[in-house]
Amino acid sequence: MYIRNYDKAEYELTGSKLAADTIVNQVTSLGLSVLGILWTLGETRKSIVYNLIHRDYTTVAHTMTALNKDGYINEQVISRREKYISLSDRGKELYTQFINKSMSLTRELRSLKEAR
Repeated sequence: MYIRNYDKAEYELTGSKLAADTIVNQVTSLGLSVLGILWTLGETRKSIVYNLIHRDYTTVAHTMTALNKDGYINEQVISRREKYISLSDRGKELYTQFINKSMSLTRELRSLKEAR
């Protein structure tokens, strides 16, 4: 792998991308973005997630439906217009696994950089 920029942020981004590639058979990268938002915000309205992810509404809606169906997020319908979502235990476990892999890969990349 060739990394043009050697600063800390670049290594962390590369570590995250590598970790996402290892989890992609379970959840798409957009799904990981949704899980990351829920990890950070906790329970929140669906509309907030739509606003934070600058992607097509339909694509995000399909992703959240798939995450709900697979048991990674919980959805609570308050009214027709108001729906709350949060990470399920399975979603927390998967995102924790992603964070751990990302940190591990970032440390590995930094050690390779220092070896140069």
